[in-house]
Amino acid sequence: MKLLASTTSPFARKVTMLLHEKHGLERVQVEYLDPWQVPEALVARNPLSKVPTLVLDDHRIIIDSDLICEYLDSHLPGPCMIPESGDAYWHVRAIEALAKGTLEASVAVFLEMQRRPEALRWEDWVQFQRGTINRTLDVLEEQAQSLAAGFDYGAICVVATLGHLDFRQTLPGWREGRPRLAAWYEGVQLRPSVAATMPGEVTPAVD
Repeated sequence: MKLLASTTSPFARKVTMLLHEKHGLERVQVEYLDPWQVPEALVARNPLSKVPTLVLDDHRIIIDSDLICEYLDSHLPGPCMIPESGDAYWHVRAIEALAKGTLEASVAVFLEMQRRPEALRWEDWVQFQRGTINRTLDVLEEQAQSLAAGFDYGAICVVATLGHLDFRQTLPGWREGRPRLAAWYEGVQLRPSVAATMPGEVTPAVD
């Protein structure tokens, strides 16, 4: 299998973190590229020119980070990151959805402030998205104890989200008033899957 990814994409980071946790990097080749450049290697497989994109051994394509992670979790050996059923399953998926909505708001702020021409930027839209981020981080603060209970796919999604907030500085000072969430996030920085997937501006050369 081959994963098309970017070192700056928080959505791709969710997949690479899961691969580290599953010890799946021997089974999945990771190819880094820049989707903003609409590279042929990406659009030939995914017309959306988005990462992550997973190319299966039979050349079928899976897109969307959560769907890719669910596929890999069910097809690779190693620890189960998404429980199969019951309350544990719904808990992880609920955290996943909350983190995903927060991440999408953070990406919206980044695109508005960094990708849109300055004369066209909509400050009210930025503040609306930051309000969304603040409210959901408050909920995650209440969930910090459950996050600390084990490192599952919900935790992976939260790490990717908080990492994007820091990397793109879409909500400076997000730690203020959220000591438990901040402490949990600080504590997981030494986890190999987290440390190995820190976002960076430089895209590695393709092997």
